[in-house]
Amino acid sequence: SKGAFLIYPSTKLTSISESTLKESVDVASAIKQSFVAMGFQDRRNGTDSSISGHTLAVLRQTEMRSVLSEIGYMSNSEDLSKITDPVFQKAMAKGIADKIRAYFGY
Repeated sequence: SKGAFLIYPSTKLTSISESTLKESVDVASAIKQSFVAMGFQDRRNGTDSSISGHTLAVLRQTEMRSVLSEIGYMSNSEDLSKITDPVFQKAMAKGIADKIRAYFGY
């Protein structure tokens, strides 16, 4: 496997409101732009249907907007060279933070 993707809460969660789910999806879409800009393949259109937000405790046990990002695979040499590079790490973190700030108007 290679690439990066985002997981957000599932519609199967009853504790999350529709507006919170929509915000989570919107933020995930914005963050995905950072992944593509940093050279990651748009894996499965940026989501992974085999891993659902209702199966992961970090997303299942919150009622707020949330996104879980998977940035590269250590088992993939191309991804590994990116994610172990300190310059890349800082640029990726800044790209994600900038997208979140822009989404919320900061």
